[in-house]
Amino acid sequence: MSSSTLTDPKAPPPPPGVGNIKRAWLPEKVIHYGVWILAVLLILGPIVPIIWSSLWSTPLYEGGGSGTLENFRKLATDPLWWSAVANSLQFAVLPPSAQFWLEPQWPCW
Repeated sequence: MSSSTLTDPKAPPPPPGVGNIKRAWLPEKVIHYGVWILAVLLILGPIVPIIWSSLWSTPLYEGGGSGTLENFRKLATDPLWWSAVANSLQFAVLPPSAQFWLEPQWPCW
């Protein structure tokens, strides 16, 4: 169809059922919130058991245990942990800062 037939007042009306916009069987807001809920579940679903197991005193496959922060206390007092954190920060901070200082600040064409 050309645009002239859409605005032409002499054009015959379309037959019934042609050109009508069909409504969705679900309202738009239901689909919108459904997608958001699904995305949150898919993103947070794997994270929640990890946090739960980090706060539990025994592995989840063993019986017993209780919630505790003892694992984090052990981690905070472990010198190897802090060495790994320092090494990670060196790899995260030094290369970008070196690139900033060593690269010319003008466009090279």
